Amino acid sequence: MKQLELLWKLQEHDLKLKETKAKLEELAKKGSIETITLKLNSLDKRLKDKKLELEEKDKKLRKNDNILKGLTFQLKEVEKNLYDGTVTDVKQLNYMAEESKSLKEHINELEFDIIYLMEYAENIKKDISHIENECNKMKFQFAKIRMNIIG
Repeated sequence: MKQLELLWKLQEHDLKLKETKAKLEELAKKGSIETITLKLNSLDKRLKDKKLELEEKDKKLRKNDNILKGLTFQLKEVEKNLYDGTVTDVKQLNYMAEESKSLKEHINELEFDIIYLMEYAENIKKDISHIENECNKMKFQFAKIRMNIIG
């Protein structure tokens, strides 16, 4: 009889052990969900930051483009006045030549800045795409773990 009671207790402990293992596995899965949730939140913040940065670069790009158009117009006007023969005063011609040179330098600087901004914006777009792909993978993994917990 004593052996039967011991076997009975052993069976009860075995069942409790299995239940405890199941609970631990469920907790581990929930921990995975929490980890994935934290990663998703982090990725979401990075994504918002990158989109905001892209928006700022686009604004600066548009602003520089508008400035470039204005300077190009000014340069055309200065060169038109410089070369059309209406101005005959040497001092005024020298002043206009210097102004033309200065405008050309400023235009070159703006063009380089615009090219830099365009390349930078392109890199940000690549980062955004990479982050979005990572988010999608995490969401898929999250759904997969969630389905395993639910049933």
